[in-house]
Amino acid sequence: MKNHLFSGILLFFSILISAQTEPFQIGTRNIAVPKKGTYATDTLGPVSSLAQLGTYGGCLDQKVEASGYYYTKQIDGTWYMVDPEGYLFYTVGITSVEKGGGINLPADLKQWGINALGNWSDESITGLPFCPRFTFLQGFKNTSTYRKELFNEDIFPVFDPGFESWVDAQAKAFVAPYVTNPWVLGYHTDNELRFHYVDISKFLTLPETDAHYIAAKNFMLDRKGAISPITDTDIEDFRAFVAETYMATVNTALKKYDPNHLNIGCRIHSSVKFDAKLLNALGKHLDVMSINFYGKWEPTKEYMDLWLDDGGKPFLITEFYTKAEDSGLGNDDGAGWLVSTQQDRADHFDNMALSLLGHPGSVGWTWFRYTDKNDANKGILNDNYQYYMTLVESMQNVSKDIYNLRRFLLGQELILSNASLENATQVKGLMIYPNPATETLSLFFPNEHCHVLELFNASGHRMLSQPVSSEKLILNVSDFPQGIYLLRCVGEGKDLYEKVFIH
Repeated sequence: MKNHLFSGILLFFSILISAQTEPFQIGTRNIAVPKKGTYATDTLGPVSSLAQLGTYGGCLDQKVEASGYYYTKQIDGTWYMVDPEGYLFYTVGITSVEKGGGINLPADLKQWGINALGNWSDESITGLPFCPRFTFLQGFKNTSTYRKELFNEDIFPVFDPGFESWVDAQAKAFVAPYVTNPWVLGYHTDNELRFHYVDISKFLTLPETDAHYIAAKNFMLDRKGAISPITDTDIEDFRAFVAETYMATVNTALKKYDPNHLNIGCRIHSSVKFDAKLLNALGKHLDVMSINFYGKWEPTKEYMDLWLDDGGKPFLITEFYTKAEDSGLGNDDGAGWLVSTQQDRADHFDNMALSLLGHPGSVGWTWFRYTDKNDANKGILNDNYQYYMTLVESMQNVSKDIYNLRRFLLGQELILSNASLENATQVKGLMIYPNPATETLSLFFPNEHCHVLELFNASGHRMLSQPVSSEKLILNVSDFPQGIYLLRCVGEGKDLYEKVFIH
């Protein structure tokens, strides 16, 4: 097993120790990647325990202060998001979600443990938090031919006299529909800006009256009293100065018009995500660092320490994916890893999830994307809206009890109040029929044994909660997706559970 999980708890190979010894089992297999090599990959064994989740997706095991909106909080050295009700929330998202194909949204996504919509998703899909995105810098450069020419030369026009007022006006209009919406997870401010190509030398080739030349000249004069010679350190520090000017301007405008929601930043990529100075410059004006993760098999502890320590904020992986050759697609498009099989895709997902869950700075991930596109196997569904079952079952397994899984990987005490699908306690005197159910589910129980009835799907999302005032209750389950559900009877003292099957 790879040593990238720094919990201090011994993680067992599944072939050596039975599931009764530890609640979670981590195994390791080698994945041969075409034309790349072989990579040791951690995988998660079957999980039978189940976290109980609230309306907004947070875990009911632990509650902190509720703000009515998502925010971040560090608890005993570990970062979480907190949902609007005050429950701890760890993001398991997916981008580009769209309606169609007979998929029941968002219920089907929740069934697989997905609890958030990433970029480019249909915002009319309700019942999952989402992340609106505006392109502040990429939008501003399109306001004039000259600004666009500068931007295309990686001279970011953040020192333009009109940039601050334009950003202010755009931020006001952008956030207006979302300010009081509790389902907004946070805002993205741009996408994959090429900060790593910003070079002060280019700024100093502009006319001496240009605001960007003046900014670069003053930067050098303040540092060394002359504009030359330019060192590598000058280039690095000016690059960070440009990044901080951009994010400070955008963040000030966002918080001015919407203090309720998180600034999740511009989805950094390429070498930007490994540049300590850029991370620090951006992180000063962010709530969460968003990172599109490609080019590496996994986020190592070294990388994640860099994001947390130098960025100074918790981090969210906003893109990653793999493509499989057995999909039959061309797979020439996209930056994701190309592997051989769907099982390799699922195991790579496990490895990413376990790596991230095992770091205290991580607040989640977002898979790219919902359906295949451009003849490439990027989606959790193909372009005919058929699931890649091996992958989504892996997502479901990781998500079932993700909060205890994280505690396990971090060497923290588990919260054992969660229910188990394998060991549910039958409610005394409870009668359920038919079970499996198709249209309706009839329940009979003595009044004193059940005051509130709750139903959770296999990913732990609470599907309904209602008071019980008689000995008989009939539930309409015709709109529920097929699967195993957990019935929770909240009574006097100990809560009790029963499995229910809907088909």
